[in-house]
Amino acid sequence: CGVNSKNCEQSVLNKGGGNSPAGHSTTKARTRTCGRLFDAGRGRLKVGSHSIFLALAFLSVCNGVQACGPFFPNNLLGGGDEVLLAAPVADFRRELARLDLPPSRFDYVAAADGCAQATFDAELADLAAALKRANVPNTDAAQTIEGHRANRAKLREFVAAYAVWDSESAMDPDQSASTTRGAAPVVPVLAEDPDLPAEFADYFAGAVAREDPKANPEAAAAAWERLLDRPAAERKYKSTWAAFMLGQFWEEQDDDEAVRYFQLARDLARRGFKDSIGLAAAALGLEARVELRRNHFQRAIQLYLEQYASGDNSAVQSLRIAAQQAIHSALPEEQQALVTNQLTRSVILAHLISAHTTADYPTGDRPRVNPESAWLAAVEAAEVKD
Repeated sequence: CGVNSKNCEQSVLNKGGGNSPAGHSTTKARTRTCGRLFDAGRGRLKVGSHSIFLALAFLSVCNGVQACGPFFPNNLLGGGDEVLLAAPVADFRRELARLDLPPSRFDYVAAADGCAQATFDAELADLAAALKRANVPNTDAAQTIEGHRANRAKLREFVAAYAVWDSESAMDPDQSASTTRGAAPVVPVLAEDPDLPAEFADYFAGAVAREDPKANPEAAAAAWERLLDRPAAERKYKSTWAAFMLGQFWEEQDDDEAVRYFQLARDLARRGFKDSIGLAAAALGLEARVELRRNHFQRAIQLYLEQYASGDNSAVQSLRIAAQQAIHSALPEEQQALVTNQLTRSVILAHLISAHTTADYPTGDRPRVNPESAWLAAVEAAEVKD
């Protein structure tokens, strides 16, 4: 940065000896070297011959033309008309905030220490609450909680060790490698606790099966289905968790089943089943991901908006991606629905004014398409006035 007027004046005052008579004289003399603009005795701009020229010259050196910073060009006034005529670029996050969305029915729960630790802590807290609700004596409850904590810790250590072992697959012996990873870690032996509430036992059995690379993947789903088949009074704490995990299980196999379970997780949370780590809000984003994969853009954007309204800022990037894909890939009937829906239209327009998108290029007989122009044409054809 160039020296600004305040710093220039201050340097002269420092060298001139403050407010002493001699310093005052020296100050005035030195001030003239900075453009003859400042009368240091009065602290005002002098008005005299060539004052406009000197003011512009001073600003060009000290304050105005040369700018600095990470987000704008070094020279602002040297760009000619382009600087004034260029359209401003909006901020997508701020545009979303301007939508003034109503609060979500679900709350996002931030995992300050990571998802694994948050899950671990929440399950033990829920178990303590369940045992207290069942009037289990404190001594027995403490023993059950400690046993489950130990089993959870063993499973967690196995998962971490297996992840490290699996990440070193490049070290497997081949023509150029001489080292090996050694044997794969095995699932630890876990102590059974007959006093562990059935819903916690079912959920944990599913979690163990899910993490065991040798187990049948269906075993995890079966355990969580068994939990959901129990009477509602017996599954207050783990029903939402089981439905969410079943949604994840089916996401890789059957989109309709995945959507059904993600919606069930939210329905259970609405009905008062425990949602201690914010799985209902997370299910919004995962269901939206399924819908986006199916090119159901309106539904995906609506779900991501509710996820954003829950307080989950990861939805901002998801909305960017959904808007971009909608511009490029929506079929005419889907595009019409996006245009006429005020919220989806606002999200896509917010994306357009806050990002640099690229045109699709022709393939074969297909002409070059500018996605922004195509979208704005659809808005105009729908006679949207807002």
